[in-house]
Amino acid sequence: MLKPHAQGGTSLLEVLIAVVLTSGAIMAATLLYGNALKFSKMAQSQGIAADIAVEIADRMRANLPGNYQYTQNYSATSPTESVPACANSNCTAAEMAARDLAEVRNRARQALPGGFIRITNDGNARNIWVMWTDPDDDKDGATKTCTGAGANANARCIALRVAL
Repeated sequence: MLKPHAQGGTSLLEVLIAVVLTSGAIMAATLLYGNALKFSKMAQSQGIAADIAVEIADRMRANLPGNYQYTQNYSATSPTESVPACANSNCTAAEMAARDLAEVRNRARQALPGGFIRITNDGNARNIWVMWTDPDDDKDGATKTCTGAGANANARCIALRVAL
């Protein structure tokens, strides 16, 4: 009688299948990691923008007589502004509002790529938009227009309405 031969190792086909499956898993993990980095950067920008919006809202509440309207359309390349000089105790409400706006606009410009602020008055309320551009946003082709904010189609924004 013939004895069946026991398999002595793995075949080349089995090794090839294992290599293909392993490389596919590594590629998927790499893509997942890349997307995680992208979305964490987007979340960081949203957090910074929300912080800036709350900061200007708090400054408005502290200086109710001040005029905080700033209605220029979005510009990703607007220059850093000079902050009006006045001692905090000697500023008028208008001077303090101008100082607050300049400081917060500069902060948005420095903390966010293409950072910009737009503020409009609506009776006793103020509409605040903090806008920015994410460098990787143009790749997905989605429109990200901030309604009412005067932004271009590639800007992201956080909108906050504050009753004063």
